[in-house]
Amino acid sequence: MGIRAIDLRPASAIEDVASNFKAVASALGDPKRATLWLKRLARLRATAPIKARDAIWLGGAGQTIGVPSVGADWMRLAGLAQRPLKGDRISLETLLVRPPSVLVQSTYRHGEFSRGAQWLDHPIVQNARAKWLRADGRSWTCMGPLVIGEIERFRSELR
Repeated sequence: MGIRAIDLRPASAIEDVASNFKAVASALGDPKRATLWLKRLARLRATAPIKARDAIWLGGAGQTIGVPSVGADWMRLAGLAQRPLKGDRISLETLLVRPPSVLVQSTYRHGEFSRGAQWLDHPIVQNARAKWLRADGRSWTCMGPLVIGEIERFRSELR
């Protein structure tokens, strides 16, 4: 077929994301196409808040992201410290008695019916005493370059 395949490393750290920017731009025949993304990422790293707020990424059925992970690294660039949770899941009880300072809720597939989505409608979740940030979960699924815009937006909403 004449198609060249490239093997992108799964991102387990933000540096892997940066390497993938370069690999994709090179594969497209224009290594400079990664420059804008790399500059935005460098700016986020250089200006990362010193103090991070206790936060929990919240998906359907209480699923969250692990610590350590590239997702937790991205959150840290926004000034958020993803709370480590057993099984990468938050319980309703934890939300009730020990809510985080910030809840980052994924809006991926928002409005679609599922058991996990029903969990998010529980009164304990809806009334959690936390600052809420809504995240476009699509960009967080692969943890790639589109998360940069999310981090920039989070920072402005947290000011």
